Amino acid sequence: MAQHAGSITRELMDEPHVSGHRVSVRRIHALVEEGGLNARAVADRLGLDVGTVYRALAYYHDHPGEMYDISKRRERRTEASRERGAVPGPADLQMGFRLLLDEMTEAALAEYCRKLGHDVERVVTAADLGAGTPDYGIVAYAERENRLVVTYDDDFLANHDALGRVGVLFQPDDRTSPFETANRIDAVAEYVDQATVANTDEPFHLTSDWV
Repeated sequence: MAQHAGSITRELMDEPHVSGHRVSVRRIHALVEEGGLNARAVADRLGLDVGTVYRALAYYHDHPGEMYDISKRRERRTEASRERGAVPGPADLQMGFRLLLDEMTEAALAEYCRKLGHDVERVVTAADLGAGTPDYGIVAYAERENRLVVTYDDDFLANHDALGRVGVLFQPDDRTSPFETANRIDAVAEYVDQATVANTDEPFHLTSDWV
């Protein structure tokens, strides 16, 4: 049966999401009610209308059992990935990435990523790093602390030593807002675990295709 625009369905994903979009009810709820973002901002960033955001929130609260089951399934998948060799983060960040944001990223990106459940450090504020730290120092720190490097720096694309040692999340568009970049990082985390990113010899590009 045809879906109305903005309705909630399961046609593209194995959990409730907005019809015609790979945007889950769970993610909209997390952005608005856990991330502290208003419905208009979430709608604008995800290419939805505000009414759709409110319908997703209503669905979340009208189906507590279903959403609970989805949350528990996510936890089981996370635990299974750990058993396959993924390194866990802190106990209260079980489903997030461990990130190291390079010097060209804004403080706002770190805050948005934390609100989405990721464990974040910034090169400019890390005690062992700081402004002006060369790439080899960043790579060594990320490898030691089991962190993925988030960068706008295309030097990392040619640094094969770095790519063989740490996972890299590369933002190719300097115009992308911190909010949007954080959403793309979070979207990557919905598809792959930290170990997969870390063990891939090419960077993950944070393009709009992820959301």
